[in-house]
Parts: sequence; structure tokens; C-alpha cells
Amino acid sequence: MLKRRWRQQQGSAVIEFTGAASMLVLTLILILQGGLLMTTQIAASTAAREGARAAVTVPPGNIQSAVTRAAAGYQTQSLQVRRNGDSVTVQVYLQPPVVFGMFANWNWPIHGATTMRQER
Repeated sequence: MLKRRWRQQQGSAVIEFTGAASMLVLTLILILQGGLLMTTQIAASTAAREGARAAVTVPPGNIQSAVTRAAAGYQTQSLQVRRNGDSVTVQVYLQPPVVFGMFANWNWPIHGATTMRQER
């Protein structure tokens, strides 16, 4: 009688463990994805800030190339530069990286934007 009851409990323990382990793995994946999103957000805002800094220090003719060089080498299609009088606005759009392809269908571009005035 004791052996039969122990075997039934052993099977239920395995089922409970798989439920808890799957939740643990899902939590770990979400933490990793959040870290990647935060790192990408920091990279986008840093690139926009560095690009705006470079844009206000160069002559008006070659702003785009200076921004591209300063913005950590991101492609020109992910950079937008606008000059409005004395101010320059740089926006950087990046696609977020994904963990294990779980969030591959999310089309949420991460962007950073910075506006700086050109000193005279």
C-alpha cells in the first residue's frame, strides 16, 4: 500500500516540476528580452545624442555624414536629421533584437531623439 501511494506522488511531483520549470524558463526569457530592449534603447539614445553633438559642430553642408560617423556607424536609413534654424534634431530608429524568435512578429522600432542648439 505504501509503495503504491509513493509512486502516485512521484508522478504528480514530476508534473508539478514541469509546470514550475516552464514558468521559470518563461520568466528567464522575458528578463533576457527586457535586457536586450533596454540595451537597444540606450544605444539609440546615445547614438542620437552623439549625432546631434556632431551636427552642431560641423558646417551646414556635411551634417548627414558627420551624424552618421558620430552615431556609432548606424546606417543612414535608420537616421533622420532635421535642421530648424539654430537647432538640429537627430532621430535614430533601431529594430529590437529578439530572444529565441518569440517576439519576432513585434514591429516596435526603438528610437532615440535629441535636439541641440547650435552655438554662435
